[in-house]
Amino acid sequence: KTRNMPVEFRNIFIKEIKPPEQNVPPEGFTALFNGKNFNGWRLSPMVRDAWSIEDGAMKSHKVIKDWGADLRTVKKYRDYVLMVDYRIPSISDSGIYIRGLMPGIGIFDRDRWEQFNLRSRGGTGTLESFRFQPPDKLTEHPKVKHIDPEVGVWHTVKLRLVGKTLSAEYDGEVIIDKYEYP
Repeated sequence: KTRNMPVEFRNIFIKEIKPPEQNVPPEGFTALFNGKNFNGWRLSPMVRDAWSIEDGAMKSHKVIKDWGADLRTVKKYRDYVLMVDYRIPSISDSGIYIRGLMPGIGIFDRDRWEQFNLRSRGGTGTLESFRFQPPDKLTEHPKVKHIDPEVGVWHTVKLRLVGKTLSAEYDGEVIIDKYEYP
């Protein structure tokens, strides 16, 4: 029997490893979020109701059913590379708005934005404006490698928008390669 065998320890050491700092941008990038507050973001009453900051991350803490609770930067950007880490807790439907690229087609007529979708079930990487094309303005869709993101895990999306050309990476893999809008 081995139940009552004694155990001895000696020379026990530990080195504590501190977690890396959050919201520190890579070289050449500017942080849009400081991990502490909404400085640099437009805060409508609906945004204040739907979003919070927890453990250095922006978090939507309820299902957002109505338009208007979208986070927007105060500063506007034209040509840029945007990197964002995100995770979804379960089946999800969200996205990143980028400037309008198809005149007369967009999520909102007044803004004519494009949305890069962050959806579960193979929808990550789709572009929203292509769902709303009128029959007389059909445009060839970009070739997209659709992704079904793993739930509960942080992923990185990198969007590059220069002029009318969009490229996208998901966790370092190209999923849209230099698509030029008409």
